[in-house]
Amino acid sequence: PGMFRRSSIMVINKIDLLGTSDFDMAQVKANALSINANLKIFELSCRTGEGLDAWLDWLKQLVGEKRGE
Repeated sequence: PGMFRRSSIMVINKIDLLGTSDFDMAQVKANALSINANLKIFELSCRTGEGLDAWLDWLKQLVGEKRGE
């Protein structure tokens, strides 16, 4: 998928549901990184808040860079 080649991040949401399906996080990450080794991957759960701080910090940094801060 071309979107992974052009992307700088990948956000994987609903990690609170891991273990309730056969979703293989390691395989998904490996596949994405095989297409774009520089991809930054954020694992988060909007329900529990897990991982949100890291993603929001990244967003704040990006906005600051765009504003020249």
